[in-house]
Amino acid sequence: MAQMLNMPSRFGSSGRIPICHLLCSNDESDISSTGLLESELTVPTVPSLTHDLGNTGSPKSESRKRWMPWEDEIVVTMVQKQGPRKWNQIAEKIPGRNGNQVRLRWTLYLCPDISKEKFTPEQDARLLALQSVYGNNWKLIGAMIGANRSINDIKNRYHALSRKRNL
Repeated sequence: MAQMLNMPSRFGSSGRIPICHLLCSNDESDISSTGLLESELTVPTVPSLTHDLGNTGSPKSESRKRWMPWEDEIVVTMVQKQGPRKWNQIAEKIPGRNGNQVRLRWTLYLCPDISKEKFTPEQDARLLALQSVYGNNWKLIGAMIGANRSINDIKNRYHALSRKRNL
């Protein structure tokens, strides 16, 4: 029998859905053969965007929904299984997310190659010097710093340093 998840009532009268419908193809044997999911994955109730979170229902407020740990777990599991590609296919497994959001979540936050260590004073000095030469070309600056950091991390660090200098 397929592994089951407790889900909100809007997913059916029983409130349960096979895990394979969330994480991979319709072939249920696909999951058991990967060995990636040995325990039951708990998926919390996803609140309605317009009522439970108090959003206005505008496209901007809907696109700014925070990522939940269970969503990250699905992204990581699917990327481990199929590699960092087919973002729309992965997004189908996460209600309310699209392929671009999934790709950005992986490349900017979840990818294990990205350094999460604090910037060193040398990196800070190099960042400030490179920005004065190359402007806001964060991709180029990131490659020149060579610290395996996301473009967002580099940009955010620069702006934090700029605020400190202006105080």
